[in-house]
Amino acid sequence: MQDKLLFQFAVIADTHIRLPDSAEEGGFPSNRLSNDRAKYVVQCLNRIKPDFVIHLGDLVHLIPALSNHESAVKIASGIFSELETKFFALPGNHDIGDKPNASLPAPVVDEKSHQIFTKYWGPMYQAFTSKNCLFTCIDTPVLNSGLMREKEQQIWLENELRVANESGLRIFVFMHYPLFICEPN
Repeated sequence: MQDKLLFQFAVIADTHIRLPDSAEEGGFPSNRLSNDRAKYVVQCLNRIKPDFVIHLGDLVHLIPALSNHESAVKIASGIFSELETKFFALPGNHDIGDKPNASLPAPVVDEKSHQIFTKYWGPMYQAFTSKNCLFTCIDTPVLNSGLMREKEQQIWLENELRVANESGLRIFVFMHYPLFICEPN
């Protein structure tokens, strides 16, 4: 039995960073604590010292259609810049918009929101290897959007998974939304 960890990583999600004193954002009273909770998580992660951190999306609460969305993104960027390890962020519906569905809260994902996301967080989807594992982070709000990047991501993902499988890598896939709710198509 081995006493030393091979490696460790952390997964966080739905921090919903807000503007300070944002009563207009609604929701539960505890939502006002989102920023402080995220700062606390960053402090805890810095003590744990994981090899990397993956955020599964909804970094911010303000949806992209709101004029102050990018202001919230800047605050979130400042909070997560305090991490003392590599940080990978996936987009959530509050970050870039929703899948096309009238029942969902945010407007449909679009190119402008993708540009803001990549400006602060990097690629919309990405993969990296560590310790004989492939870590794949995908953009699920873009699924069924009809945007060109949806097909580009699909081709990229199929290739990444094929190569990893052929190489004998363990595969981890991270996303904000589940791939499907009721049926796989």
